[in-house]
Amino acid sequence: MDTIEASGSLKDALGISGSLRAGYWSQDKNFTNNTGYSVNSAWLTLRPREVEGFKFYLDGYVQEQDLARKEDAHSELREFYVEKSIGSFDFKVGRQITVWGRADRVNPTDNLSVSNLKLLMTDTEDQRLGVAAVQAVDNFGQYRLIGIYIPEWRSPTYPIQNFAGASVSDISKSGFQNQFAIKLDNSGGAVDWSFSYFDGFSKTPDLSLVSASSSGLNVGLNYDRIRVIGSDWALNLGSYGFRGEAAYTRTENSGGTNPLIQKPNLYAVIGGDRTFVENFNVNAQFMYRHAFGFQDPARISDPNIRTVASIESIITNQQFEDRAGMTLRPSYKMFNETLEMEVAFVRWFGKGESLIRPKVTYAFTDKFKGIAGGEIYSGPPDSTFGLLKHASSAFAELRYNF
Repeated sequence: MDTIEASGSLKDALGISGSLRAGYWSQDKNFTNNTGYSVNSAWLTLRPREVEGFKFYLDGYVQEQDLARKEDAHSELREFYVEKSIGSFDFKVGRQITVWGRADRVNPTDNLSVSNLKLLMTDTEDQRLGVAAVQAVDNFGQYRLIGIYIPEWRSPTYPIQNFAGASVSDISKSGFQNQFAIKLDNSGGAVDWSFSYFDGFSKTPDLSLVSASSSGLNVGLNYDRIRVIGSDWALNLGSYGFRGEAAYTRTENSGGTNPLIQKPNLYAVIGGDRTFVENFNVNAQFMYRHAFGFQDPARISDPNIRTVASIESIITNQQFEDRAGMTLRPSYKMFNETLEMEVAFVRWFGKGESLIRPKVTYAFTDKFKGIAGGEIYSGPPDSTFGLLKHASSAFAELRYNF
């Protein structure tokens, strides 16, 4: 009994929680001919008791996502930081994940977080990676002034396949880079809103022509500096919720003359949601993008630059000067919310490309739950989602939470 009590008190003192996950994916995002992936992981979170006003947090995991082929396990310390409040100020120092934006899962102002989109995760939020940062928040009334300094650079990981006649590879960037952001946030009133500014590096890669030979092109992924002015808002009117978000991004291609660097752009999302029949919710949004100084890559005379510029426009979603799209996400909870079903749908008009992500979660007990779903990409080969068509997959997972 004493041993059990000691174990329980240690767990409480360290704030230990986590999960063990065993899953299956029919396809990964490396564009190989392999199928069937056994994905297993162990997740651990620590929230130790507060000491002299200091709060600590640690979150990480170890994952093996190709167990049948004996792939090396991948480990990740997602977050590890300390927090302390002094008067009206809150401070957070260490590796952390910071997500900005009030729109539903499509956030033009979310320029601070980094993701590894090749990780096979049933929860897309788990693909996010933490970066070392210093965050200070001044709280005054319903307002918060947030300042963040980010000295650590971590490259995002995208599922980008080699193109016909061109191989794609990352160009490494120094791990130390100066990035900062500031945000004025208002929450708790009739309308929640914020204004923000970010000076750092784009999380969407640009391309460069590293070399050209008779065997093909060698294309590099670069992450160039951007400056972003953004805003978001949200309000409720009766049973309806409305939200919007927009960001203007200034790139290092201010005149739009360099076909291998993203054009300055405006990205906006507006939408709303309503809950019908108790636990049935429908969320819909309209998306709009405008590329300033747009030039059609097909008009470039140099065939090598034309090829790379065409790939650049697909990856950065700048194939058109103006582009519109939509998202739709119906969700339903049943049986005292033990069964959750949702379908996330994203479609960009013009090329007729889309992503459908159905997902069903069932809680067998308070600790055990099962997850099943899929990711279905569609569109022509020269479209953003069309490039990922061969990464379409079905997945299932059994999760034990402790």
